[in-house]
Amino acid sequence: MSHYERLKRSTIEHKNYTVVEGKTEKDILKEMRTEYEKRELKHIGPWNNKGTLPTTYVNPKEKDTINKERTISSYYKVPMRIVYKRTQKVLTWLLRTLPENYRHFTLHKIGDIKDRTAHIKEELQNTYGTDTEIIPFSSDVTAMYTHLCQTEIRRAIRWLINIHKEQKQYRTTGKKRTPRKINKNIMTLNVEEDTIEWGRGNHDGEKKSSGTKRDIITLSFDDIIRVVDMDLKFTHSKVGKTILKQKKGCPIGGILSGSYANIYCAKNEYDFLNEIGQTDINKRVQGIRQMDDLILWVSYNKKEEKTKEQAAQILNKLYNYETQETKVYTGGLNLEMQEIKYNKRRKTFKIDFAGTRIHGTTDTKTLYTTTLNKNIKHIRKYGTQKYTRYPHKETYIHDNVKRGVIIGNVMRTRTQNTHEENLIKAIQEDIEELECIGYTTEEIKGTLNRLKKKEDWRGILKQVWNTKKHKQNIRHNLQ
Repeated sequence: MSHYERLKRSTIEHKNYTVVEGKTEKDILKEMRTEYEKRELKHIGPWNNKGTLPTTYVNPKEKDTINKERTISSYYKVPMRIVYKRTQKVLTWLLRTLPENYRHFTLHKIGDIKDRTAHIKEELQNTYGTDTEIIPFSSDVTAMYTHLCQTEIRRAIRWLINIHKEQKQYRTTGKKRTPRKINKNIMTLNVEEDTIEWGRGNHDGEKKSSGTKRDIITLSFDDIIRVVDMDLKFTHSKVGKTILKQKKGCPIGGILSGSYANIYCAKNEYDFLNEIGQTDINKRVQGIRQMDDLILWVSYNKKEEKTKEQAAQILNKLYNYETQETKVYTGGLNLEMQEIKYNKRRKTFKIDFAGTRIHGTTDTKTLYTTTLNKNIKHIRKYGTQKYTRYPHKETYIHDNVKRGVIIGNVMRTRTQNTHEENLIKAIQEDIEELECIGYTTEEIKGTLNRLKKKEDWRGILKQVWNTKKHKQNIRHNLQ
């Protein structure tokens, strides 16, 4: 099937889209400009006169490359790109700074997976001590963008804003001031004026040393609502010369779409935990959600049958296996169960989650993370990558970019592995993968040696190369 046929199936012929007739791209941009001025959004960001409507394309999905694809809209040239980006940063900050009593499962950075898992292990162990048993649960939130109800999106945004309005306390987060540098990316919530100040400066009314005014952008809560309303009103995109409007949900690739999905799911999760009620039962439910990947653990006392029944009821509310529906994620969303690999004899389980593998035992004695390398088995069997994680040595990509990708991926492994021996193994698998796509050992070593500038990496890299050399000697002796 050609790319255009896939694109046509996913957009022009799809029920979520309607073809716009009688209007040109210029007409729609003119309407957007009028709305932008009417809503008084200039103070948030400028209008780009050279901007265009988003361009839509499709990417085949890894699970079923023939029959399934992901429809993506590129917002890179949208006239209000800066307005959307700044609003998105503020919405993310508001979600991250929710008070602790507003529990939800959102994992804001995949780099926090190791620490988050360690915290969950501690929380679960505290429920019933040595009598604690857990039931793991893994699923995907399906159609997170395309089926999400726009009314529910607006309701979730207002829920988030109202929480911060009710707190009535100033909050400031960002990098601390250094003697020679002005603060960057500081955000301050002004509860008296219901505004958020964001940007460079001290947020105290003083001028910079150069005498110019501080570089601060101020958004009111009403501004956020106006931007969200406008974004959901103009869900137009183009496929070639055909202009489309998305009737339901929000575009994948939209600058604010990720925030909508996270905030909406966070609200549903808070309602779910709040409905469970009692604090002791509430804390027995621990979860992590990275966008549409969800993993959950519910604990019970192995000596009390009643607590096991309660755990089963909680999971049944989350997902009913008979009806295959969820009562937690509403507004067009549902859950699709994912495989959990059990070893009943050892009482262990493995769950693949957002590029990591979570290992644990049902008695909570162990719960740790390792890197999930989807290529390593394919490389050892066929000598090629199954998925393109690294650029091939012979590609025309600049060497600096290649080195940057390698170093970035290797650094990421440190945030994915709880134990050092698993970290070393993960880096060695990365080296094995790089060697199969044309990189020499000397080139890989030269690239990774740049990490030695950081003192804590020196010992790790030394162990990586020593262990690799030892394994090579064993293979040579066996031959």
